[in-house]
Amino acid sequence: MPALADSTNAPAAPASEVAGKPAVVDSADAGELVVPEAKDLKEVITAIKLASPDMGVAKVHAAVKAQHPNWQVSQDRVKKIVADAAVLTDESGKAKMVPKNLAAKQEHKKAVMEAQRKKTEAAQAKRKAELKKVDRIPTKLC
Repeated sequence: MPALADSTNAPAAPASEVAGKPAVVDSADAGELVVPEAKDLKEVITAIKLASPDMGVAKVHAAVKAQHPNWQVSQDRVKKIVADAAVLTDESGKAKMVPKNLAAKQEHKKAVMEAQRKKTEAAQAKRKAELKKVDRIPTKLC
């Protein structure tokens, strides 16, 4: 009968090495370059663009590399993510990044609402002027 190995003295091998495959090493610990997932890269770029919306693609790329030196990110990849989003500010002055097609829709909606508001104000002013001529000014409009 073969002798059993003493499990207390020998270090345990990773499960992937046992199956005949090399062990997976976390590349962040090894100092190697890592290609980040699109979601992670977009979050970092969004934070950078919200902090300084006027920053160009090259500077955003440099900022990403400065924050995550182990990430392998090309300037073209950063450019695509920046191009797919726009930084908008709402009425309170808070900036947010939204997809460009949504940004265009929001800008159009704002323009339509502003035109409707102006039209309503003009109609109210016209009605008020007409009522002043007749000297029947309702208390609501004054």
